[in-house]
Amino acid sequence: MELQEDNLAVVELSTRDSATFVGALLDPKPVNARLQDTIRRYRELLGIEKRELLRAICRR
Repeated sequence: MELQEDNLAVVELSTRDSATFVGALLDPKPVNARLQDTIRRYRELLGIEKRELLRAICRR
């Protein structure tokens, strides 16, 4: 991994790792109950409602 300006990093992946990464982006596994619970607890901890979270993501 090579550090670039503004704290960015360039990661060189093997062909196999690249294919795995792209595959996960194009066809992600469904969110399981454990992750859903983690997300719910995180939002509760920060006082974030689902609506606000979606609005923040869409602004990027």
